[in-house]
Amino acid sequence: MNNTQSPNEFTILDWIGCVLVGMAILHLFYFYPSFTAVASDMFTALGGELPLLTAIALKPWFGPLIGAFCTGIFALQWVGWFRKRLSRRRMIVVASFIIAVFFDSLCVLALYLPIFRMAKVVGG
Repeated sequence: MNNTQSPNEFTILDWIGCVLVGMAILHLFYFYPSFTAVASDMFTALGGELPLLTAIALKPWFGPLIGAFCTGIFALQWVGWFRKRLSRRRMIVVASFIIAVFFDSLCVLALYLPIFRMAKVVGG
């Protein structure tokens, strides 16, 4: 930290973390329009019933809702109590990254569940 930087300002490493959080959140917002429409048609063509997690993840509101939730958590770093200390702001960035990556992984798992179910039926 140099002499011109206040103790509550982010360093370059903090901003890199913010970019990573932003990318993870953007994936949640673009999850439905980019891939789920194709996946929904493919899973319907295969026949059978979709697992519950897959059926929920293919809803058009699922990705944007979770993306908005993660954005809300990430935005807490600019609220007064968190803004006063750098350690609290960093805690929010790390927590929002962990939550966004968890939901990203959940979305990917939801898309693979029908494939896993089909592999059991085929006997693979």
